[in-house]
Amino acid sequence: MSHGEPRGNQSCVPTEIKRLITLDGAAFEYAIALGLEPIATVPSNFQSQLPALMTNARNIQNIGKGEQPNLEAILGANPDLIVGLDSHQSIYPQLSQIGLTVLFPFEHSGQWKEVFASVGNALHQQTATQSALAAYQARSTDFRTQMGDCLDNLQVSVIRLYPDGINLYLKDSFAGTVLQDAGLARPPSQNISAAEAQQKFGNPIQTRISREVLEQADGDVIFLWTGENTSQGNEEAKKRLQQLQQDPSGVNSGR
Repeated sequence: MSHGEPRGNQSCVPTEIKRLITLDGAAFEYAIALGLEPIATVPSNFQSQLPALMTNARNIQNIGKGEQPNLEAILGANPDLIVGLDSHQSIYPQLSQIGLTVLFPFEHSGQWKEVFASVGNALHQQTATQSALAAYQARSTDFRTQMGDCLDNLQVSVIRLYPDGINLYLKDSFAGTVLQDAGLARPPSQNISAAEAQQKFGNPIQTRISREVLEQADGDVIFLWTGENTSQGNEEAKKRLQQLQQDPSGVNSGR
């Protein structure tokens, strides 16, 4: 799937970025992966679960909550560059008055490599981008080599438990692309492309299922994660998982 051009004057991005602000969790993670140190960001719910991000975030100013940046805080931080995803298009006029702002098109999480490369190119970090992607690809190749013929008869399911439902993560989600690169097959119910999923479900990367079709969540290996990365949300998801495990028609809890 192709992307449009990032919004903002990339030709004016300084080769030496001293005061970088990232507007969302994805932009922050990209910056860290490129060896850049943002002075401020809107932290994501996942940062608390990733030690590498927490280490880098200790001295970084919090400029918002729930990926909703605070314009006054951004102004006070005096950035020389503001970077984020195009979900912030509505406040681009205000952001561009504060400092040079570049927003990157992002339709769904499965496009992470393409967007990462776009960010790296715009920020003059092509070498770091290529190095990071090459390291990722090397790990994927090593995994495939170690697994060998075991990959032929293995289907991996990815499900997400929300307090109010169960979602399947599909072929072109972030998790799905990682599994593809690792050579791991998906159950038929999840082996659905972004274009097909968008047409069928109105969402390119995930779809909700009912208890009546719980077998669609099954697999030889099951990766399960919770929808809310908070203590309360996780507890609710655990309760829901326990209910599913008690259902004899549900997901086999031993896998």
